[in-house]
Amino acid sequence: MVSTVYRLAVISRAWWPDIRGGAEKFIHSVSLYLAKRGRFSVDMVTRVFNIPERDFIQEMIGIGISSVRLVKARRGPLLSSLLFSLEAAAKVNKIKPDAVLINGYWAESSPLYIDKNIGSIVVVHDIGFLGGSKIRGLRSVKDYARYQIIKRVVRRVDRIIVPSNAVKSDLVEFLEIDSGKIYVLGSLGVDGPFRYEHIENDTIDIVHIARFSPNKAQDLSIKAIENLVNKYRNIRLWLVGGRGVSREDLEYLENILRTAQRINKELGKEVVKVMLDVKDVGEFYRLADICIAPSTWAEGYGLTVVECMAYGKPVIASDVFRETGAADEERAYIVRKGDPEALAQAIENVINNKQEAMEKAQKALEYVRRNCNWETVAEKIENVLIDVIGTKKKAGA
Repeated sequence: MVSTVYRLAVISRAWWPDIRGGAEKFIHSVSLYLAKRGRFSVDMVTRVFNIPERDFIQEMIGIGISSVRLVKARRGPLLSSLLFSLEAAAKVNKIKPDAVLINGYWAESSPLYIDKNIGSIVVVHDIGFLGGSKIRGLRSVKDYARYQIIKRVVRRVDRIIVPSNAVKSDLVEFLEIDSGKIYVLGSLGVDGPFRYEHIENDTIDIVHIARFSPNKAQDLSIKAIENLVNKYRNIRLWLVGGRGVSREDLEYLENILRTAQRINKELGKEVVKVMLDVKDVGEFYRLADICIAPSTWAEGYGLTVVECMAYGKPVIASDVFRETGAADEERAYIVRKGDPEALAQAIENVINNKQEAMEKAQKALEYVRRNCNWETVAEKIENVLIDVIGTKKKAGA
């Protein structure tokens, strides 16, 4: 018996590999595996900033996406987000799919304009902009607008997918959402060898892989290395990641580049290396003696944390990732968020206690082998999509 092939539209304001962030990697990988599994034909609705549009479309079609509908790329805060949401929703309504999967950036409002007959599922990676308080955590008018948008969106859609119980708890507490509407993935997929791989050299390579954005805390990584460089003359910090889209992200990147240049000039050697928009980050996971993830807020899970584990490397992560479930004390070293001294101490501890660090890394490797693959994640999301489609069809019968 041949299974029904459904039509799925996928909306995302940015897409891997044009923007190299965790949310972009997530939606790209899930869309690819959903298409490979054969139950859905996938129509993409997105925008591109850095790759020529024709090249991007050809690449996506080449890996199994049925069609790519591009919205004009505009940089900027809320206005560009609103215009994207309106245009993306119009394209989806024209496609008339069985369901739409939305990559839920904070100001993504497209579900509000999509035909209610189309099953709608939003992925909420985190709501970290609330800062841990529904009202007190709102730092600006922009955050208040985001709060109003996401509150309306999660109430409008048919289902909500989140990476972790931490995000589910935030949605229930701060946005007063019915917990039964929320599906928790529990883990994300990993692209990795699932074994120890290492490039030997004479340096201590500390690797921080993340999109350049204030919450990723590359500035804290630099401060930690500054505390260690006089004691460990062969230490080197690699900051590897994609450029952000917002003005805030781009200004932050410029500050990081200036700081790295100043430190390297003062030391007379390249201690801090900034690598932008790298196509294959696997080289840097192999190079790493230690991977660090000192994010200070706004993390839904922690894709790069488990990616590093898939290469068998010791991980130092902020306590943000203990909350998301990506790391714990058994498989990583946990440090206080926002504390460069604690990060430096943890790095020094790993350097001086290599056997203990590798034992912890082995436990982490075994964990990701059991729990982190994209096929499983796609299967979970496929089941949610089919359930929503079935419910919509029954309601319309």
